[in-house]
Amino acid sequence: MGDNMKILYKQSSATGDNNALSRLNITSCYLKEIRYESDYKITTLKPHSHTEYEIHMVFCGKQSYEIDGRTYDLHKNEFIIIPPKIKHRSVFATKNMTKCSITFNSDVMLAASPHCGKMTEAVTNGVEFILSEFEHKTLSSSALIENRVFEILILLLRLSGYKEQTVNHEPHLENDHLKLAKKFILDNIEQNLSVADVASYCYLSTRQLTRIFVNAEGIPPAKYISREKMKKISEYIKNSTLSLKQISELFSYNNEFYFNSAFKKYFGIPPLAYRKMFK
Repeated sequence: MGDNMKILYKQSSATGDNNALSRLNITSCYLKEIRYESDYKITTLKPHSHTEYEIHMVFCGKQSYEIDGRTYDLHKNEFIIIPPKIKHRSVFATKNMTKCSITFNSDVMLAASPHCGKMTEAVTNGVEFILSEFEHKTLSSSALIENRVFEILILLLRLSGYKEQTVNHEPHLENDHLKLAKKFILDNIEQNLSVADVASYCYLSTRQLTRIFVNAEGIPPAKYISREKMKKISEYIKNSTLSLKQISELFSYNNEFYFNSAFKKYFGIPPLAYRKMFK
């Protein structure tokens, strides 16, 4: 810990497009590091309240709070969440006490009453990471610190019993698999790709891959591969100076006859006639 109170993080804007955080509408978030010996505000004798949430995390020594007439003692690696508009005061701190506090506003009811608990290793490691990055002061430090602050905030809210809204990830995962499959097909369109090749790359069964393509594209993956291959071949025929034999070899056809047959089946005319249309 440092020699006096440090503002390790100050939120510059709302939480934006991050789905989990935007639902909480977290604003005016601060993370501070405080030491007893250098911060005279550690013991606030007069009861007071705030419009924001307060979270205090003790890393050394002991700090005691009086909240609505009840005393809460925080020891090493313990935390307390104090909701807005609840009167409280700090009544005692050992001289070796060091802590970090997070203050923030939120439109969502995250806690109706104070909650005291034990921090997990993920939380304590996260704070140590922030302290280290704060000292480094590199171009990436602010982004890394911000990510870790909100990670710690969510972890502490979970420890307090906050129930998060559940989401169905299946459509999102299907979309990711579809993008991955399409990219693989495009990158390897010149090969004789099978549905099994694509499914294996995406860690899916051929049945799962087929379901995803039919749902999203309206056609099975075999037809999608054929369609994309023919589209690419047509571009070569129209725009390149390669011979039809060279194009057929480029796209891994066994012979020019099979290439001509496959092209005519898809476009309705042979590749040579197709080329003459654009010359």
